[in-house]
Amino acid sequence: MENLKTLIIKNGHFTKGPKHLPDTLRVLEWWRYPSQSFPSDFRPKKLAICKLPNSGYTSLELAVLLKKASVLSSFP
Repeated sequence: MENLKTLIIKNGHFTKGPKHLPDTLRVLEWWRYPSQSFPSDFRPKKLAICKLPNSGYTSLELAVLLKKASVLSSFP
């Protein structure tokens, strides 16, 4: 799904996190996100909304993860 812009998962039950998330995401809402990190190739340049309720992340941890991903996206 190369052009996926919105991903909302509310009632899914997963044992592992995703292996890939497209960089084109603008909205990511995933209840009970099953991982402690994003896929290593995830570079969300246009992500405007990111909600991971009941996932174990605090807002501060999520901000750090997203900042890392955006900083990494500036490198080739």
